[in-house]
Amino acid sequence: MGLVAAFEWLGKPYRLCRVDMLGEMREPAYARLNGRHETPVLVTSDGRCLSETMAIARWLEARDDERRISFDPLSARAERMWQLLGFLNTGYTAAYTPSRQCASPRRSRTAKARRAAAASAGMCRWRR
Repeated sequence: MGLVAAFEWLGKPYRLCRVDMLGEMREPAYARLNGRHETPVLVTSDGRCLSETMAIARWLEARDDERRISFDPLSARAERMWQLLGFLNTGYTAAYTPSRQCASPRRSRTAKARRAAAASAGMCRWRR
């Protein structure tokens, strides 16, 4: 929702489209917009596609001539803003992600067997 607020504050026209994440997002038409099948995606007026929240925010900042949503890009305030946004995007949100995300196939197996089965089924991601 932060990008929607930025578009509103910027005062430039935009069109928000809802995407069925379990349906149309997996279709080839959406893959042409974002091959990773993720949101958000910005389709610019010249037809280019830009994904990732931070990249879209930078795109908006570059077009904010009146500084409604951003600071002068060369200022210390802008550097601090992007430092904090980077922290929120990578550090803060990662604190709420389990270090191991693993679906346990059966309770009767040992922990080692469950991890091996889940990993072979592609259901487990290990972060170190």
